[in-house]
Amino acid sequence: MIHFEQQRRRASVQICFDVTVRPVLPSLPLLLLALVACDSEVVRTPQGEGGSAGAPPSSAPTVLVHVVGQRGEAREAIDVLVHTEAGELRTREVSLRDGLHVEAHPGDYVSALWESQDVESGPWRLETVRVTEDVAQVRFYIGSALPPTNPNPAIRVEVGQALLPGADAYAVGLACGGGSGWQSEPASFEVDGYTGCSFSPSSSVVGLARDENQRLLAFDAVEITHVPDAVATVLFPSTPIERRTVDLEIATMAGWSLGTVLGGIVWRQPAHAYDEAIDGLPAYGVTLPLPLKLDLPTLPLGDVVGSLTVWLDGPGSDAVCHEASLSIAESATWIPTRLRRVLLAEDESSYVMVAADPSGAFEESGDGLAIELDGARLWAPVPEGTESQPVPHLQIPGDLPQVFGSVYLGGRGVVHHDRFDVEGYAAYVANGVGETTYARLRGEQLRTSACAGRF
Repeated sequence: MIHFEQQRRRASVQICFDVTVRPVLPSLPLLLLALVACDSEVVRTPQGEGGSAGAPPSSAPTVLVHVVGQRGEAREAIDVLVHTEAGELRTREVSLRDGLHVEAHPGDYVSALWESQDVESGPWRLETVRVTEDVAQVRFYIGSALPPTNPNPAIRVEVGQALLPGADAYAVGLACGGGSGWQSEPASFEVDGYTGCSFSPSSSVVGLARDENQRLLAFDAVEITHVPDAVATVLFPSTPIERRTVDLEIATMAGWSLGTVLGGIVWRQPAHAYDEAIDGLPAYGVTLPLPLKLDLPTLPLGDVVGSLTVWLDGPGSDAVCHEASLSIAESATWIPTRLRRVLLAEDESSYVMVAADPSGAFEESGDGLAIELDGARLWAPVPEGTESQPVPHLQIPGDLPQVFGSVYLGGRGVVHHDRFDVEGYAAYVANGVGETTYARLRGEQLRTSACAGRF
């Protein structure tokens, strides 16, 4: 494994004008089916001393709500709504730096509503969590706040990479824009007027090298602080990486087969990303069991996982499509038909768990469900039976938007989630729901939906 202390000693970095360089540590129906606008008489709870919200009566059940950005930083002054099980607005407050206690009873809904800066998917988002008796805390990831203008002073960045035997291509990436792209020779360039990411006073710079098979060979990273009129010179030594092999077997499933298997090795970090192929993928008309070897690079920051998606073929597959996904970093056997299926009604007013297949497939419950609609997403526990579950109609105050952008670019529907690092619905929503995709959370999921119009 590459350790950052080793990398710090090996990297040659010259800093001028006190610039420091250091290693980077590791609508909606929903909610929504139909949002019901209301002239709310519910007022925001005034803040008490010390920046904490006035607490609900001691006898009332409370939920601690955290609203954070993608880097885990607190997001303040975000609208937090609490609705009754019937969809009536109970309270409207705003998020606080150290968390907000709200009165919420089992069956209630707790939401975060905010203006997104993702221009591709619309300006407003709504994330909602259904409260159960076990839910004591909810964490919403809503994306990092971006100031209207970049406050960082512009600096000059000078970057160079060392030659590495066996390397076929090199690249250097600067956070939030800039870099060399892949090229046949070690990167060497200067950038004037670099301001980096507007949400951080420092910016990460990464250096990569890969072989002719597009496998990562070297990785370096430093972080530079923006100081007026500074020049940061970064000389990357092209530090070789180590790899470890994860054995994954997609198991035989009685009565079911795989039509398509896609996947890759994925590295994600808020300001950078890298992908490479898995040997043997993509695959079509797969014979099971399917053994795969995932050759994961060991990197000193960010998260590296093997990410796979499969489409299942079986009884009724012409009418209902089954798409299973997996993100994994340890050896395992995967049964894509393990999780129970759930379908959203055609009018999106309800959802229902589908009975297990006679073969024994689709019979286990994961941590929770995500009902995804236009700009809104409802997180709910997995029902035990197969009774229809209503999608609530939430009253939204009249001074807030009633129309939301797309929250899931792949389609609308219900996804059954099972995380590997938590157990149960309460732990799932406490750990964090919302815009967490950059982290490639370890776990599996199953999306079941009508095939018509899907492809």
